[in-house]
Amino acid sequence: MAIRAWPSAESYEFLGEPLTKTVDDLAPASTAPTPTRRTTRGLKAAGFTNTVQYGAFRKGGIDYKINDCIFLETDEQAHPYKGKIISIYRDEKGEDKLKVRWLYTAEDARKPRSKKKKTFELHPNEIFYSNEKDATEIENACGRFEVFSKEDYDARYPDGPPRSDSEKNIYFCRRMWDERQEKLGLPVRWADFLNNADVAAEELSNPFAPGSTRKRTTPSSTPATILKTKKARINRLNNVEKSLTHSSRKRTFPSESENDNQSGDENFLPASDIDASDPDDERAEAVSDDDHGPGKAVKRKSRPGARTPKRQHSYLSATSMRGLPRTPSRKSRLAATPLPSRAHERSSPTTEFDKARERLHVSNLPDSLPCREMEYAEIYGRVESAIEEASGSCIYIAGVPGTGKTATVHAVMRNMLEAMEEDEISPFQFVEINGMKLTEPAQSYSILWQALTGNKVNANHAGQLLEKRFNTSSPNRQPVVVLMDELDLLVTKNQQVMYNFFNWPNLPHARLIVLAVANTMDLPERILTNRVSSRLGLTRIKFEAYTHQQLIEIVESRLEGVQCFERDAIELCARKIGAISGDARRALDICRRGVELLEYSLQQADKENKQINKKLVTMSVIDRAVKEMFASPAVQSVARASIHQRVFLVCVLRVIRRTGTSLVEFNQVADEYVKLCSLGNLRQATSYTLFAICEQLNTCQLLMTEQSRAGDYSQRIQLSINTEDVITAVRSSGEEWLKRLAESS
Repeated sequence: MAIRAWPSAESYEFLGEPLTKTVDDLAPASTAPTPTRRTTRGLKAAGFTNTVQYGAFRKGGIDYKINDCIFLETDEQAHPYKGKIISIYRDEKGEDKLKVRWLYTAEDARKPRSKKKKTFELHPNEIFYSNEKDATEIENACGRFEVFSKEDYDARYPDGPPRSDSEKNIYFCRRMWDERQEKLGLPVRWADFLNNADVAAEELSNPFAPGSTRKRTTPSSTPATILKTKKARINRLNNVEKSLTHSSRKRTFPSESENDNQSGDENFLPASDIDASDPDDERAEAVSDDDHGPGKAVKRKSRPGARTPKRQHSYLSATSMRGLPRTPSRKSRLAATPLPSRAHERSSPTTEFDKARERLHVSNLPDSLPCREMEYAEIYGRVESAIEEASGSCIYIAGVPGTGKTATVHAVMRNMLEAMEEDEISPFQFVEINGMKLTEPAQSYSILWQALTGNKVNANHAGQLLEKRFNTSSPNRQPVVVLMDELDLLVTKNQQVMYNFFNWPNLPHARLIVLAVANTMDLPERILTNRVSSRLGLTRIKFEAYTHQQLIEIVESRLEGVQCFERDAIELCARKIGAISGDARRALDICRRGVELLEYSLQQADKENKQINKKLVTMSVIDRAVKEMFASPAVQSVARASIHQRVFLVCVLRVIRRTGTSLVEFNQVADEYVKLCSLGNLRQATSYTLFAICEQLNTCQLLMTEQSRAGDYSQRIQLSINTEDVITAVRSSGEEWLKRLAESS
């Protein structure tokens, strides 16, 4: 039995020193053939290999050691395989592996593959011991679980099986399971389970188990006889080690005299001490299996005869599915990680100033989105029609930052999910992917696959699984709505990520609806190739920048019922922001800062026993807040820079707007610099001076440059400050021609 190895993003490390020494460690330094020294060939003939044994390892913050019961990753994360670690080793090829003994749950024993076999009513938390062993990659370990004896389990849970999620992975073991004959075996000795010992083949079949017709026979071989065979090999290895002139091995085996003093169940040694992983115990043959296709060569375990063999071999299979625990047909969604509870209850706002600060915060979700009713209705209608028709669709949403694109889509999805709960529309799934939260664009594959199945895989494998899923028909598949926010950051050189997300909705079986949100309206024409932009479709929704009238309406809707602002103060703030960018978030921040300034002034007046009759945010308070925004360190640094440095920053800003990406190359900025100097009748700087200007701006932390390509025209440049700060600083500098160029694209 073998499991499929899935790549894991979590690293691992071995704990402690190796338990064994390799042939290279034990071989003498000199290779001269002397009668008193063992050669490397002699060591290998005596049973030593280059396989390094370890006692424990750590992965994902969890320590694993020999004899631990562990979960192993599968393609169905809700039902992982279960096993008991026999050994931890690094083979001669340098691959880190685990040798495990398979454990079977009641779900595996309840569903026999043969229709003639009878099903059993078993305890849901019962687990069965077996002689099935295999090797798997160490990356497949994904957690531990506990196993008790039946007596300890009943004492711990007298009222029945556990119900809480934290105790579902607690089992008890009392019987064997014969996977080859699909029968329950005799009760397992608890000492065998603790020591990870093999059980003789005659003891596997239980004549009193349901569906069994085999008569009880006296076993011709017992675990004690198997132990004697293995002890002979151990003593032979110890004799070879004693004859060496080098230091003794770190892992010692018990002598035969020590074992003779024990009796009964105490004669069993841990399997990790007597079963070393041996690559020679494998054999390969061509088999025809439903899971692998006809005629595919895979490794398969040899079937022992009816009698107990003289030696218990551990045949390791690579891809054969015989004896593999079966996963359930229906996938269960993983429960969300609970957030930590608050230590103290959140205080509710008491004063008018507290209410205003809370409502003006950008994270506060309003009941409605004013000035975006038309865009809301269009997005809702297109998504709803695609869900009801069970078809795919691409909707491109573009606009400058702060125009309510993401907030409108969230409002649409929030209302559609409520309608789905009330059975007003068909069921669907909603997944959000934000380009700002990704380390690389391909990580979006992993996020989408994990949201759909609950399984976490790497990006390349997730892309393959999604391609297979969307090309395969499924009558019970629900439509999936994917919000791809900050689409500008998902652009790659070959544009493969965006191609896949725009191509999947066009497949007949995908039922995928993609809402692509970007900050540039003509991003498909400027950056994307024809094969990508053609799959985007013609459904485009543009969010225009807010005017000062719309900003006034937005602020007043937030402050409804709160009397702490003058009408003229709100209008002044709206006109200031509307003339620069139309960013609603910046307008809310300025108004919120005005409330804080007024509250601070009232507190200072109370300390000085001064009377202030007007306790409202006035135009003078808003003017102070606007000046604070303009007096930020970034704005002051740009305003005090030289004319050529400001022109260079404006060139970077214009190239970013034109390309739609935050990273631009130096040669693009240099070409734009030549054009702007011609328009402004400004003497151009040399290439050497232009590189020096770029480095000075990087030193002032106004730009971020690629230091590995310093002095190269292909050097990539990125703004490290807000684009609005550049526009504000250029406005206050006095150059009207540069001001017009900074505001236009």
